[in-house]
Amino acid sequence: MENNKRKISEETRKKLIKSHTGHINPEEHNKKISESKKGQISWSKGKSMSMEQRKKISRALQGHVVSEESRLKMSCSKKGKINNFQGKKHSDESRKKMSESHVGKKISKETLKKMSDAHKGKTLSKETRKKLSDITKKQWKNLDMREKMCTKTKEKSLSVESRRKMSDRLKKNPLNYWLGKTRSKETRKKIGDGNRGKVISENVRKKISDGLMGKYCGEKSKMWQGGKSFDPYCYKFNERRKTACRDFFDGFCIITGEHQNDSLKKHSVHHINGDKEQGCNGKPFNLVPMNTRHHCREQYYHKEYQDYINKTLKEGFKLGIWNEQEYIEKVMY
Repeated sequence: MENNKRKISEETRKKLIKSHTGHINPEEHNKKISESKKGQISWSKGKSMSMEQRKKISRALQGHVVSEESRLKMSCSKKGKINNFQGKKHSDESRKKMSESHVGKKISKETLKKMSDAHKGKTLSKETRKKLSDITKKQWKNLDMREKMCTKTKEKSLSVESRRKMSDRLKKNPLNYWLGKTRSKETRKKIGDGNRGKVISENVRKKISDGLMGKYCGEKSKMWQGGKSFDPYCYKFNERRKTACRDFFDGFCIITGEHQNDSLKKHSVHHINGDKEQGCNGKPFNLVPMNTRHHCREQYYHKEYQDYINKTLKEGFKLGIWNEQEYIEKVMY
């Protein structure tokens, strides 16, 4: 028992490590060891580490960083070898156990930040992207696989708490990532080419239609404002007025700075405060050009867009980007 309690000194450990460094057993020797172990049940089978043991191992490994040299060696040693799990699948029982072991676990903000920082700046190569794309396309062609994927998506409904968190996050930053940015012509062309020729079947269209029917119409819509959208614009809000507004801003969108020649259609002309009576009853016009994407989004985040536009105009007049007097003469009256 005394021998079991005896601790190996640091010096002895270093000697043992040094004596084994670079040592490789011959293939014949490895084969003998393998055959001698065949049929034997591992001493650790059915056993699990106590929480105390796990914590000790965790503390011992904290702060330990594997050197670049060691990483390279590990990488080279695995190259060309077939993964032990290749061609195998986890049983339903194993999957369930793995799933249950992760239930309730929450990743700390610090860990999330580390994971985010580790992936920043990393981009997948064209070859890798193509491989992933080909795999997904192949899976989608398989009708059984497609049905499984659709069933899983339907079963995974977000909890009320998750929806509330997403809602709160969007409320804090309603103007999304793309505000002030535009996709390049090349990207838009790729998106267009990718969707070209795709036809939604009548069955799918009917399902979409039936699913949305009556859900968001009229008073059921969260954006309902008493039928305000049916009110007519002032008769002075005509094509000449819209052209004058676009010309004053040289055809650029007030939100993104995108020129309308780079867009698929002319920019929309937006009433900043949403009052359709502008131009009539002594009310001056408050108009700005906006691309169609942001003009559609504005109705959901009216106050945020209004504040952003007013701030942009104020700074533009102050810096001399636009002439305030000309705006009053050409656009407002």
